[in-house]
Amino acid sequence: MLDDRVVSAGPGLMRAINRTLILDLLRREGSLSRSGLAVRSGLSLPAVSRGVAELIDDGWVTEVGAGSSSGGRRPILLQLNPKAGHIVAADVTPSRILGAVADLAGDLVVTKTEAPLSLGLPLLDQVAEILTWLKQAGKEAEAQGYGPSIGVGLSVPGIPDRSGSHVSLAPALDWSDVPVGAALLERFDSQVLVQNDVDALLLGEQWRGAAAGVKHAVALYVGAGVGAAALLDGQVYRGRDGAVGEVGFWLTDPTQKSHPSGFGLLESQISTVSLSRRWAAQVGWNPQGGADVLTALAQQASDGDSDTLKLITDTARLIGMVVVNLVALLNPEVVILGGEVLKIGDYVLPVLNQMVADHTPFPAKVVPAALGDRSALIGAVSGVIQHRRSSVTYVG
Repeated sequence: MLDDRVVSAGPGLMRAINRTLILDLLRREGSLSRSGLAVRSGLSLPAVSRGVAELIDDGWVTEVGAGSSSGGRRPILLQLNPKAGHIVAADVTPSRILGAVADLAGDLVVTKTEAPLSLGLPLLDQVAEILTWLKQAGKEAEAQGYGPSIGVGLSVPGIPDRSGSHVSLAPALDWSDVPVGAALLERFDSQVLVQNDVDALLLGEQWRGAAAGVKHAVALYVGAGVGAAALLDGQVYRGRDGAVGEVGFWLTDPTQKSHPSGFGLLESQISTVSLSRRWAAQVGWNPQGGADVLTALAQQASDGDSDTLKLITDTARLIGMVVVNLVALLNPEVVILGGEVLKIGDYVLPVLNQMVADHTPFPAKVVPAALGDRSALIGAVSGVIQHRRSSVTYVG
C-alpha cells in the first residue's frame, strides 16, 4: 500500500523536475559538464543528457566550451542562458523607487528610478505605473533577443503574507492591510511576488554579494526603518507570519509603549531618520533644496567634529547591541549591514565588529552589503526565480 504522502509522477512531470534541477544547479554553480550535473543532481547520465538536450533546444542552456580533462576527452561545459527569460522587479522605499528589467543572471538590462510622489495608496498607483513601463521595456528587450517574462517581483519595507500578495504592515510607506498583489494584477494583468525588503536584501547578497556561498547569515537594515533577516542552512527563514527580523520592535525600556505610527521602540532610537533629526537639532542644521541630512552629518564627522562623532558612536553602540544579540542567537558566518546607515559605515562598522568580538563566543564578521542600494532589487529578481523553481514551472 502506498503512503498517502507519496505523489506518483508521470514521465512529463519527471522531465519537468529534472529540467528544473539542472537549471538550478547551473544557476548556482555557473558552468558544469553533463557528468558534473549527474554527480551533483543524483540523476543518471542518460536522464541528464535528455534534459540538457531539451533545454538547449528550448534556448535555456548553451554549450560554452571544453573543461579540463582528468584523462580522455575534455568535457563540454554548459551554462544557463541568461537571455532565456527576463524578470521585472522594483524595490520601494519611502525615498526612492528603483525598478529594473533583469536577465536570469541578475544583470540589469533596463533601470528606472523615481522619487515617491506621496505615501499611502497613491504610492501603489505610482509603483504600478513604473512596473507597467518596465513590462513594456521587457517586451522591447524580447525584440533584442531576450526570452519572455517569467515573473514580477517587488521589495517593500513591510510584512507580506506567505502568498506574497498582501502586505499587512508597512508603516514607512503608510500601508496597512494593502492587497498589493491583487491591486497590481488588476492594473496590468500580471501576478506580483511581494517580499520584505530585508529578506530581499539577503537573497540578493546570497546570490551575488557578501553572502555568496554562505549557508548561515544575518542581514541588518538600518535606514528609515530597521529590520533583520536570517539565512539558515541556505534558506531565508520567514517564520509563521513572515515577520521574522522585526528587531525594530525589540524592547529597550519595558515601561514605554510602542510608537503609535507603527514603528518600534528600538527603531525610534537607531533609525537614520532618528539619527538625522537628533544631529540636525544638535547643530541647528537647516536643510536647503532637499539636501540629505545624513550626507551632511557624514561630512561633519569626516571634518572631525567631536559632538557629531559622539552621536554616531552612541548610535553605533545601540546598533551593535542588536548585532551582538543576533550573532549570539543565530550563530551566523557573516552579518551584512545595509541601508542608509552605510553613508556613515566607516564609523559604524568598526564599532560593530569590536562589540561582536568582545561579547560573543563565536564572532561573525560584520560587512557592508556588497551590492549597495541594489541588494533588495537583485533579491526581488532572485525571489521570482526561486518561486518559479519551487513551483516546478521554471521552464514551463
